[in-house]
Amino acid sequence: MYRILLSFLLLVLLQTGFAFAATVTTTDDPGDGDCNMNGCTLREALATGDALIDFNLPLPAEILLSGGDPPLAIDGDQTIMGPGADMLTVSGINSSGF
Repeated sequence: MYRILLSFLLLVLLQTGFAFAATVTTTDDPGDGDCNMNGCTLREALATGDALIDFNLPLPAEILLSGGDPPLAIDGDQTIMGPGADMLTVSGINSSGF
C-alpha cells in the first residue's frame, strides 16, 4: 500500500513540474562553480535554475558577494527561502556588476 502511495505521489510531483531545492551551504563567493555535496554558494545555487533555494548555514551568517563568474542571475521562477534578515545578510559590498 505504501509503495503505491509513494509511486503516485512521485508521479504527481513530476507531472506538476516539482523541482528540487538547491541548498546554500557556504558563505564563500564565487565558489568552485558546482553546487554539490562539497559545498554550494548562493551564486552556484542561483545558477542551477532550481525552483527553490534554501540555506543550511551556521547562523547568523553574512554572504559577501565579491563578483565573479557566472554573474548573479535568476533564471525563471526561483524562490529563495532564507532564515530571515536578522540571521542572514547578503552584501554586494557597495558594488555593482554581480
